Amino acid sequence: RARATHDGYEVANPRQKLNARFGSRGLEVQAESTRFGMSVRGYGYGTALTHVRQARPIAASNHVEYRRGSFTEWYVNGPMGLEQGFTLSRRPGKANGRMLTITLGLSGNLKAVADSSGTSLKLSRSMGDAVMRYAGLTALDASGKELAASLRVDDRELRLEIDDSSARYPISVDPTISNFTLTASDGVSGDIFGYSVAIVGNTVVVGAAATTVNGNQYQGTAYVFVKPTSGWANMTQTAELTASDGQGGDNFGRSVAISGNTVVVGSPQATVNGNQDQGAVYVFVKPAKGWNDMHQTAKLVASDGVSFAYLGTATAFSGNTIVAGAQYSSDQDPGPGKAYVFVEPIKGGWTNGTQTAELTASNGAPYDYFGYAVAVDSNTVIVGGGLCGGECPGTAYVYVEPASGWANMTETAQLTPSDGGGEDFFASSVSTNGSTTVVGAPYHEFDEAGAVYVFVESAGGWVNMTQTAELTVNATTSQCLGSSVSISGGVILAGADCVHDSTGAAYVFVKPANGWENSSTFALKLSIPFKYQWDHFGASVAISGKVGVIGASYAPTSPPCQAGKCEPGPGEAFLFTEQ
Repeated sequence: RARATHDGYEVANPRQKLNARFGSRGLEVQAESTRFGMSVRGYGYGTALTHVRQARPIAASNHVEYRRGSFTEWYVNGPMGLEQGFTLSRRPGKANGRMLTITLGLSGNLKAVADSSGTSLKLSRSMGDAVMRYAGLTALDASGKELAASLRVDDRELRLEIDDSSARYPISVDPTISNFTLTASDGVSGDIFGYSVAIVGNTVVVGAAATTVNGNQYQGTAYVFVKPTSGWANMTQTAELTASDGQGGDNFGRSVAISGNTVVVGSPQATVNGNQDQGAVYVFVKPAKGWNDMHQTAKLVASDGVSFAYLGTATAFSGNTIVAGAQYSSDQDPGPGKAYVFVEPIKGGWTNGTQTAELTASNGAPYDYFGYAVAVDSNTVIVGGGLCGGECPGTAYVYVEPASGWANMTETAQLTPSDGGGEDFFASSVSTNGSTTVVGAPYHEFDEAGAVYVFVESAGGWVNMTQTAELTVNATTSQCLGSSVSISGGVILAGADCVHDSTGAAYVFVKPANGWENSSTFALKLSIPFKYQWDHFGASVAISGKVGVIGASYAPTSPPCQAGKCEPGPGEAFLFTEQ
């Protein structure tokens, strides 16, 4: 909440370790011994800018505004950081082909450097790592259409430039000042920390499938993060999970899942009984004294496993049921793939074992990648497949547990897109809450804009059907929307890891009052702070209640470019909470 001062207001953000003051001359943000100031100078087109006069701020709760006629500058102080925005109720003149421009003067003892995508600033000491980040630049018009926007720094002036040539007013411009991440304390370049993420309650699991363990390269690790009593904050792991029999190249952490106090980790390239890349699934049960560095409680494998089946490519977990995809498993070669169901024994809990049931597609064909993505909620399983080696649109298969319990079976229903095309990669990501299933198609449309499809179960149960709704983002560039998807209640979190040359983004969609419908309007766009051009932010997402986690598997944790050379980092995960 904003507190009144002699010249305006101030806010504290302990979670982000930020304090901010709002006076008639502008904003000042402090983080420990550093200070960063910002004040709006003007707005308009090109160099023909309207000078902005000083104004006293007004505040309500955690919201602070400067009102200057048709131009409003606003701030919201929340868990994600200090969010800044500008709202223009009408065009500030004639554009004549020029960009809408907002200029801000910069001050303080931090140096601002724009990233290569033009959407973020790194704010750092003269010779140090980033202290704060001014990130996630987004511009939307009245219809929810995203407008091309970029920023640049010239001496001590920040310029925000927006293409409003086809915009419907009013428009909003919305960056965030934040420094909130989950990282591995022992991370090194190329670990791909964040390739997979999962969350339930106060526990987050992040997979890093390429870590070196005991000298074994690419063996892989899963990291557990537990919410501190003071609330989520920048932090390193609470515990590391590894396989007791792990070997180099196992890809442990390629997929992760969590339910209650139990974590599941896929290791699709593990050798089992001499079968190379057969794959395995590892189960970790939380110790009585809490999570700590540990090996598995149990190891699950396929009784009919074969070489190169890749069991554990995808994993999902709900209640006492684990589902794992094996995208090449079959009695044929090459195979269409299978999904395996493992049910926790009633007595004794999880122990080493084989599957309870196998799920297959009635129309399976070679290279279908069946099992590339899986999801489960209670008695409903969703399996992605039908990709024909990437040449078919794809299919999401629904399996409903029989009254007598899980048994070998083919699908209950098939979910397909009404507008699917070859190479859409539909069903390469799936999520379900039981009655609603979300399916990503990241290469939908010729420019790989991507789409997210929503399927709502009919009154009589799941049947073959096309989508209830299709969600898009009005992309003018490659987005790969649907690279990853997750649903919790009436909220969908979707990754789009191709944005800005794979820097990536994620979008939040909220179920309308009248139910899901076709829409290109999203509630929120989340994007990465100043980092590396190919972070792949959004390659993995997970949401539980009001908390979302987004993986950026190549993000560096320090300035990425040295002497003109940019290298990927170990990866990071970003945690966002609803205000």
